[in-house]
Amino acid sequence: MRVLLFANNWVGWKIAEFLREQSGTEIVGLVMHPQGEQYPANQQYGKEIARSVGLNSARMFDALQLKDPEILRDICALKPDIGISAFFGYILEKDCIDLFPNGCINIHPALLPFNRGKHPNVWSIIERTPSGVTMHYIDAGIDTGAIISQKEVQIEPIDTGETLYRKLEWACIELFQETWPMIVSNQVSSVLPAKETGTHHYARELKKFDELHLDQTYTARELIDIIRARTFPPHAGAYFVADDGSKVYLRLQLQYEEQLKEEQPILQLREVCEGDCKLFYEWANDPDVRAASFLSGPISVERHQEWFQKKLKDPQCQIFVGLDEHDAPVGQIRFEFMNHEEAEAGMSVDRAHRGRGYGSLLVDAGSTALFCRTGVKTIHAFIKPWHQSSLRMFSKANFEKVGTKVIKGVSALHFVRLRP
Repeated sequence: MRVLLFANNWVGWKIAEFLREQSGTEIVGLVMHPQGEQYPANQQYGKEIARSVGLNSARMFDALQLKDPEILRDICALKPDIGISAFFGYILEKDCIDLFPNGCINIHPALLPFNRGKHPNVWSIIERTPSGVTMHYIDAGIDTGAIISQKEVQIEPIDTGETLYRKLEWACIELFQETWPMIVSNQVSSVLPAKETGTHHYARELKKFDELHLDQTYTARELIDIIRARTFPPHAGAYFVADDGSKVYLRLQLQYEEQLKEEQPILQLREVCEGDCKLFYEWANDPDVRAASFLSGPISVERHQEWFQKKLKDPQCQIFVGLDEHDAPVGQIRFEFMNHEEAEAGMSVDRAHRGRGYGSLLVDAGSTALFCRTGVKTIHAFIKPWHQSSLRMFSKANFEKVGTKVIKGVSALHFVRLRP
């Protein structure tokens, strides 16, 4: 099966990796978003996607070129059997769709026909519509083509726009991997959804929900759903206008009662080793980790490997890996020595272990180990103000806020922990 891949974002990267590994599947061309913040749909994880497909520049195209007849002829010359769209943010015109004998298939993070268009993770919460992911053929409409396969994703009472989005990302990858063998073997069937059913949303529609009017009447359910749906750092989200005219933004942290009563998990430390390189690369490129970093762009394999080898040999760096009771890695904490008495901390928790208390335990255990092994008297941590989970982790691990500092042009909260 000869594939022309339209890809962007983390999901696009992971689908590119999956397709590259499939016997009998060849990615013959790649279309990506343009680079630059000036574009409404700019490129995310472009380098990782390009590296995964391993194509030369003649087989790689910019989404803005797809209306150019000459570019379409170049794509046609690659003789693709099928087009695959993975989190691709540009509408494909009929001339492009018609290039593929087996059609063009999209993976959409919504349970179609509900939430066609933009921000399905938000609208599923606000409007209480079913949530899930769908593989469907692309036609002239927006997410209106015949449905091939679907997977429902349950919305929990503690979900936010962010947590639901992450669930949908994973569900997209799982559904694609489950469905692809049927596509290759031509065993798929599709159902055309009734166009009069479902819902559709444009990006601009969120603006009417973002401002909460202090004198307007909301039910508690409506208000909670709006705020949690728009809780997705670093995006601004819902706000109200204070009496002095300033905007005050709101985010929700939600937990089940059982989570508050849970016993703290068991955590032990080990030093980083050579075999952790791939694991650290996956942690480093996690979307949440990149967003929390002061250098938020994706990290290439080559750059990571070079950095990792350097840190293993650096006497001014100490890295610990946290392990759960089954010796499975749950996260890492790294200390960079500023001088012989001060160090700076940075950490991350594995996506599958978040929300279970490992973060604060890792920070506390790592800091204690550093104090025991070295002459460090002060550990510093710099955290983006919106990153509430990191603020809680370090505060719970006996770090105290002492001020603010600009790190790489970004304002950060400055926390310290002193040797006891």
